[in-house]
Amino acid sequence: MLVGDAGGFADPISGEGLYMALQTGIYAAQAVKTQEPKRRYLQAVRPLLQIIRDGRRVQKLFYHPAVHSRLLHRVQGNSRAVRFYFDAQVDDYRYTYRQMHKLYKDYKRSR
Repeated sequence: MLVGDAGGFADPISGEGLYMALQTGIYAAQAVKTQEPKRRYLQAVRPLLQIIRDGRRVQKLFYHPAVHSRLLHRVQGNSRAVRFYFDAQVDDYRYTYRQMHKLYKDYKRSR
């Protein structure tokens, strides 16, 4: 079982890895107590792996030169939007990358 950065558990957009390091550590500790630790661990980390896969897809879009410059222009000087994103996404992954539109709508609603 690999946890955190050693297992490649880092957010592809932000590079943040503390949340996933803690989660995978918890999953590993829980898994070793079972009859089938490997199966239990792989089952537990499946949602995190999906976040990483989806994040890599979004990463390709975000870092495309045309999109990246427009995105940076929109968030530049908008610390509230950046804070909302990091509070919702980096702290506890309330939204998956498949739900980015919902995150944006919730941000607009919170203003």
